[in-house]
Amino acid sequence: MRRDIYVHNDAGSWSVVVSEAVDQIIQDNRNQDDQFVQAFSAALFLIEGDDYSVIRIVANESLTDAEAAEWVGRSQWRIKTHDGNILISSGFDPDALAEWQDEGETGYVKQITVPPGDYQVSFYTYLHSMNGKVWLTYRSYRPENPFPKLLSWFQQDYPDEPLPTWAVTQLEDEDFPDAPSIAAAVKSGQLAIHHQPVHWIGYLIHLLPFEPGMSLDSPESGWFPTEMGLRVPTKCPLGIPTDCTDDRQTQSDLEWLLR
Repeated sequence: MRRDIYVHNDAGSWSVVVSEAVDQIIQDNRNQDDQFVQAFSAALFLIEGDDYSVIRIVANESLTDAEAAEWVGRSQWRIKTHDGNILISSGFDPDALAEWQDEGETGYVKQITVPPGDYQVSFYTYLHSMNGKVWLTYRSYRPENPFPKLLSWFQQDYPDEPLPTWAVTQLEDEDFPDAPSIAAAVKSGQLAIHHQPVHWIGYLIHLLPFEPGMSLDSPESGWFPTEMGLRVPTKCPLGIPTDCTDDRQTQSDLEWLLR
């Protein structure tokens, strides 16, 4: 099963929740998040800020080569579902979950259905996300930042290849010392860009039947920190395109940069 979903997120985190735990989560009202994680009823993932993003859900099948090669962060946990209904939610908000109970899917909570069972849940982050954007700029305040400068990294791995739209929106004017702005660099021919596609995967949630020996990470007070499983891919990511509309509108961001 594969599904791309767009979820509103002003909570600085994502959660994967089994539906049968929702009543208890609402009653607990965020007093003890960790109890639901340790019971394998929820997996809770912090992100670097608010991020209205497209998430790809992949269940009971392998990742594509690109999906497996391009992730830059990964956290892994385990969830058990008795009815097969799993919720993907902005934050871990009892009010948002209560709204889902009353109305079904909302902008903040989406539902997927899988065969009941015990699953490993892997949360992957890609550079086209709030996490990716922050990590790419760590060098300004964290000298140990593992990521190279995006423009030089891309041009080294793909010489003469135009930049994808997501990458253009993450560049900075300082990347072009011989031009006053990104727009000027494009107009002068110093920077070549693709104008399509404009919608990209920010995160991917992968569900596989749990088997003994599968990897699990250690949450902190129930939450997986943003830098869990951080890595630099072998090659600069090209991005994972999607047909699911991203309301952050890469096209609008691109037009604003190139105005």
